[in-house]
Amino acid sequence: MDSARCDTRVGLCLYPSMSVWTVGDHMLPWLSQANHIISCVSDQCDCEDYAIVKQIIFQLTISEPSNALPEGYLFLCPAKDFQVGPNLFRWPDCPAYWSLDPSGTNRLTLEDARNAGFPSFDMMTGIQVISWDESVYAGTRQVHEAKGYDPHSQDVARHLGHPLYQLSTEMGLDELFAHVDDEELVFITDGEAQQQSDWDTCDRELSD
Repeated sequence: MDSARCDTRVGLCLYPSMSVWTVGDHMLPWLSQANHIISCVSDQCDCEDYAIVKQIIFQLTISEPSNALPEGYLFLCPAKDFQVGPNLFRWPDCPAYWSLDPSGTNRLTLEDARNAGFPSFDMMTGIQVISWDESVYAGTRQVHEAKGYDPHSQDVARHLGHPLYQLSTEMGLDELFAHVDDEELVFITDGEAQQQSDWDTCDRELSD
């Protein structure tokens, strides 16, 4: 079993989380062709509205126990369970559960866990993005022009061997943005959440 196990007799972290870092894979490819994409979308736009995902955070919040925790074990699913495709991440069906046996074979239902005195779970999904203002895109255009490239083309990205981005409308998709399932999201631009209070926690509990 790849799950992580927490023994309530030892201590319990109330905010276990899993992060996915993506900025290193997309920053240079984006900047090499951003002016092309932006010009295809609109002649007049706020460049800071365009951003790439820097980090995705899946955080499980465990309710503060009002009484002493009963003896038992909290099992957290492995990080690989969050990835369901090459670039697709979501909450797994069972990210965490309580059990009375150290092997975790016999899972407690949420109702049984509550009746036994174990705290409930809430799930929060956060996305940290990074964006640039017009001065960065203007500087990029000047550099591309100085090198003899059309700044509104994808020639630089093609020359550097970067993947070529397409608009969702060119790919036959109806929606311009990535689809989000049930979770509420927290967007943090050019900054990291340092404390729990920086996040808007969604009011969603795990269900059986």
